[in-house]
Amino acid sequence: MTEIASIVRDAWANALELSLGDDGEHFFELGGSSLQAAMFVADLRDKGINVSLATIFEDGRLSAVIEQASFDEHA
Repeated sequence: MTEIASIVRDAWANALELSLGDDGEHFFELGGSSLQAAMFVADLRDKGINVSLATIFEDGRLSAVIEQASFDEHA
């Protein structure tokens, strides 16, 4: 597992207040709200990771978020 995947997975679990599952999990099917999604993205940005909130709304799977995430070059 890459460093970025590990950070995203941990932030995902924290945002949803759940144990880590598999990468096919869907944010909203697990009970996530739009506010939690925004907080999740903000938490990742605080950790120096860029991810689009739109990815969560358009796809919602953890694997899609991990694939889209990148380290902020300006952090």
